[in-house]
Amino acid sequence: MARRAWILWGVFAAIVVLPVLLVTGWLIRTAVVVIEEMADGVPYDSSSAVSCADAMEWAKAKLPADTHDEDCRKDGFMDPYQYGSFRMDRSEVEPWLRKELPELRPEDICPMPAADEGQPAADRCWVFEDDTLAFYPQGGPYGIELAVAYEDETTALVRFAAYTA
Repeated sequence: MARRAWILWGVFAAIVVLPVLLVTGWLIRTAVVVIEEMADGVPYDSSSAVSCADAMEWAKAKLPADTHDEDCRKDGFMDPYQYGSFRMDRSEVEPWLRKELPELRPEDICPMPAADEGQPAADRCWVFEDDTLAFYPQGGPYGIELAVAYEDETTALVRFAAYTA
């Protein structure tokens, strides 16, 4: 009878106690990872600087040669996302777009944040969402948003975002 009791306790341990211990260990490990992420600053901030040429290449375009004041970043916590801004010659914006990003279509309402983040409001906006997913399997974005603010007679501030979701 005593042997049968030990067998029952062994089965009980295997069915109940072992999974409880595994789940407890997983919860403790998850808590440690979250605490470590929070200790590093902004939780899950995977944003990092990237050259605007690389960011535009990922968006399937070539950065114009005469750009300046480039500031681009990439983020990949869950889905690849690259965004940034640069300045270029105002007269070259539309020819550059026609050559490099012919898929973009003009938008009346600009989806990109602007003046509320210290940037000038956009004068023109273009958007592309790849419903066919032709870019995406090739490692490119699902969507591209581009906003242009004409700062003066010769300079345009171009802001863009390219994303997969």
